[in-house]
Amino acid sequence: MLFEEINTKNSAQQVMEGVIHLMEEEGFSAGEKIPSEKELMEYLEFGRSTIREALHALVAIGVLESRPGKGYFVRQYHRIPLYSNEFLSRIMDDDSFFDLMESRKIVERSIFMIAAERASEEDVERIESSLADLREALDEGRDNITNLTTDLHFAIANATDNQILVGLLEQLSPIIAEKIEGTNIPPQKDYEIHRELVEGIKSRDPKEAESAILEHLECMKKRYLDHLQEETDEGS
Repeated sequence: MLFEEINTKNSAQQVMEGVIHLMEEEGFSAGEKIPSEKELMEYLEFGRSTIREALHALVAIGVLESRPGKGYFVRQYHRIPLYSNEFLSRIMDDDSFFDLMESRKIVERSIFMIAAERASEEDVERIESSLADLREALDEGRDNITNLTTDLHFAIANATDNQILVGLLEQLSPIIAEKIEGTNIPPQKDYEIHRELVEGIKSRDPKEAESAILEHLECMKKRYLDHLQEETDEGS
């Protein structure tokens, strides 16, 4: 095997470390395809389900990119050295965050595409009013505007006129808010991100609205990972 079994690590974490070690040893660069699942199974001596779990986790943290029918490709090679054993362990222990983000992506992607088509003038006015509240909080120098950004997301959700989607968002939002507590983003940047979300709805173009929310959720994921990395560094 590439490395000996370590009882304190689960199998998927070992495979993650093995794949990263392989990428570093072989000098894989951004955009380059890594070995297939079958090749990794032979090289690392783990089963297909474990290999897939590890590859999915590496996709979730931005190291790899999955291309259906083609395989896995290096996405952000320059970040790989940041992922210490402890960091990988915490990612695997807290993988529920990525399940939550995946669920929210499914829900909000639908919300934004539908809202872009269905939002009435009154809906748009309420959405713009929520954005104005954000702007006012920013001008007043308030640091915590999370409750206001949440209000904006619900103003957009209500514009779908679909209470099931609104209810799903209500279930997910407090759980995600708890997960990302302590992450930092400059209020001005937070405002700009949400302004773009509003512009996506006002465009009346579902694809533009979809692009805006997906970019926002990707930013949230990066915030979480950066925060986790900082905590790991402080504890080492």
